[in-house]
Amino acid sequence: MNDLAKGDTVTLRGVVIPSVQGSIQGDSSTASFAGTTRFGYVDYFKNGTIGANVNAYSENAESNGFDLKWAVDENGNPVTFKNGVHYIKIQTASNIWAGIFNEKSTEVSYVVRTAANEQEVGTTALPGKIVLTDANGKTIKEITPDDNGVYEISTGIEESVNVSVSGADDDNIYINNQRAASGTEAKIALDQSEIKVVRIIVQNGEKQPVYAYLKLVPDDVKAAEQVEELIDAIGDVTLDSYDSITAARAAYDKLSDNAKTLVGNYETLTAAEEALAKAEADVISNAIKAIDAIGNVTADSKDKIEKAKDAYSAVPERLRDKVTNSNDLDKATERFAVIDTIKQAGTKSKDHFDTVLGTLANNDIYPVQSIGGEWSVIALARAGKLSADKAAKYYSELCEAVKANGSDRLSDRKPTENARVIIALSSLGKNSADIAGHNLLSGLDDMDYITSQGINAVIFSLIAFDTTDYSAKTHDELIAYIVDNMTGKGWALAGDTADVDLTAMAIQALAPYAADEKVNAAIDSGLEFLAESLDENARYANGSESTSQVIIALAALGIDPLTDSRFIVDGITLIDALESYATENGYSHTLGGEENYMATEQAALALTAYELSKDGSSLYEMSAKAEPTEPENPDTPAQPGDSVKPGDCSGKPEDKNDPINPGTGVLVTGGMAVLISGAVMLISKKKRK
Repeated sequence: MNDLAKGDTVTLRGVVIPSVQGSIQGDSSTASFAGTTRFGYVDYFKNGTIGANVNAYSENAESNGFDLKWAVDENGNPVTFKNGVHYIKIQTASNIWAGIFNEKSTEVSYVVRTAANEQEVGTTALPGKIVLTDANGKTIKEITPDDNGVYEISTGIEESVNVSVSGADDDNIYINNQRAASGTEAKIALDQSEIKVVRIIVQNGEKQPVYAYLKLVPDDVKAAEQVEELIDAIGDVTLDSYDSITAARAAYDKLSDNAKTLVGNYETLTAAEEALAKAEADVISNAIKAIDAIGNVTADSKDKIEKAKDAYSAVPERLRDKVTNSNDLDKATERFAVIDTIKQAGTKSKDHFDTVLGTLANNDIYPVQSIGGEWSVIALARAGKLSADKAAKYYSELCEAVKANGSDRLSDRKPTENARVIIALSSLGKNSADIAGHNLLSGLDDMDYITSQGINAVIFSLIAFDTTDYSAKTHDELIAYIVDNMTGKGWALAGDTADVDLTAMAIQALAPYAADEKVNAAIDSGLEFLAESLDENARYANGSESTSQVIIALAALGIDPLTDSRFIVDGITLIDALESYATENGYSHTLGGEENYMATEQAALALTAYELSKDGSSLYEMSAKAEPTEPENPDTPAQPGDSVKPGDCSGKPEDKNDPINPGTGVLVTGGMAVLISGAVMLISKKKRK
């Protein structure tokens, strides 16, 4: 053999059919040369033997003929030729070494073309049944063929099965090329790693044969195929692929070791698991980052919270426990709901303020009263909402009350009565130094009398004096007293703990003197205390009145509560917080409480102060004239019961239809929230309680 020939190779692929002796492999003896192969091979007879006219299905037929119906695909399934057959390639599959004769010849000498019979030969009848049994003779499956076809049969873990075919006695029956008589068994060896295809041919006389194909599927193969189907069903991996991936993994893990080797797409499963793990890690990471990005919750956190919610919702429920900061999202959501509720209330402040002023304006106002008296006068007059009739009525009734009291002091024990009435009179542009012949200002010229009620009386006495142009001899002492009697960072009515209301009131009184270094230091300290006392919702512990007083204090200093960061908590302003106490026509003392008149009056004062501050004014900036009238006999002071001179307490302004609008000409049509502690003495009682 030359070198070129040595380099040539031919690879033949096909189904190897055993010889009679069970193998087509010779044993180097001449005897093996004469051995014949079993049914199904072409060219297994000696040269010159054609046997073309011999029935290839008959027993011991020396024929090299074959039937195109023997053709199967790569999976062993029968095939048909819809378009006919154009070329046939014939390969011998004999590989017998015959000693001195070398190998058995594999040449194909020539091909004989056969001719069809002139008459129809008919078709063999289908066998009555095909039976498969195990090694112990137990029936695995019994089939009654209904046509030429393929039958799939599960063979469990059997190493072999026996197949028998029931046909006519003279039928030529071949079971995987093994000739078998009707009803006799042919043993078929099985491999747990592959499907065994058994071809059954039944042919009678000169008739066309019929076929049946048995696909014997071992448990391992069947289980592996099922797992392959589960893996194929995964498709493109998304977070929703979890169930299909885990189902495929669980099914694979249950396979026997042998069956696992039969799963041809196992790498697809592992790749899907890796892709899913990455997708899960990414979605968890995104959620954690989005929640962390919320940071401190404020009124502006809505978009960040919604983004975090979306990111968290994208995490499958099975993985949400891995979002380690999910509690932060819950807290942020709850916190924002609270903030948003308060902010939404704040948006209604201006309209509600108008409603409150209308309510106060329609109510009766009584002189020398801490509730429903002077504070209503002050709020309405400074807001430009007090009618001339109501102002005149109040003034007239006040004159009668002062006249009946018969003293410059309206109370022996409460100097705040004088202070409150003076502020109300200043808001009307009235002369507090001459009311029914009495000088209400001079009633506050004694420090011992003022301080007997506590620092609240000192505070409002100073405010009262500053609403007039009266030169009080106690004026400077009042300022010094307030500055020198701080409690901690602020002021208190009693005890050693600063109080929000009293601190705010003290700042209101000291505001005009902020240029003084010592006063300014006291104010700054008080502001720091007020800022520190805010809770998480920009409210104060003592209720809405505290918020009202702080707004008045800030307005007196020209500080905008909507922009000063010291008094804004997570985007909630004092105006928002005050409005969270709103009722239908007023304000409550506590959240969700009933409408409270004192709280309503103080809120009206606070919102009026806020509106005035926008124009550079303040609630108590009035500078009313205060000129005491000289008595006819300078040596004889006015006595209780003396008649009032015309003009002293005559009451009505010239135009009764005009609202009172002293000095500033302010006409407020809306507001923001409500402040001021109402009646000083009521506040005192509240503190003591």
